[in-house]
Amino acid sequence: MSVSQTGHYSQRGHPLIELAFYGKDDGKPVTSPLMVDTGSSFQLLVFEDWVSLLGWPITQQISSATMMDGSDVNGFVTSGYVGWFEQMTQIEVFVCPYASAASKRQRREHVGYIGMGLLRQTEIHLAGSSVRILKSGEA
Repeated sequence: MSVSQTGHYSQRGHPLIELAFYGKDDGKPVTSPLMVDTGSSFQLLVFEDWVSLLGWPITQQISSATMMDGSDVNGFVTSGYVGWFEQMTQIEVFVCPYASAASKRQRREHVGYIGMGLLRQTEIHLAGSSVRILKSGEA
């Protein structure tokens, strides 16, 4: 049987993947949804309050990321550990300090976006009410 990342659709119809995040201190994973963003090159983009909750350090390195709609957002970079195909994996994370009303709505349904930096070499299956990501060749 193949290992997959699973998820569901948001109330607004966006594909979400449940991802386990490992905090800095206790090592226990916290699972939360991320929107699938195939139009971006980052591994993960998460909102600043989520990074603070996990205790991941935020660098002062200012960076920008391009979103699926072509817009650019400014933020910071950090690294952290997530559960990716049942392996604890260290990844680079783009931290977005959104403070707008639109982002508050988004944060109610997901904590950020999973981009092509992690989705390369995978197959995304959108069927019925489920969302699944498989390693390429394991469908």
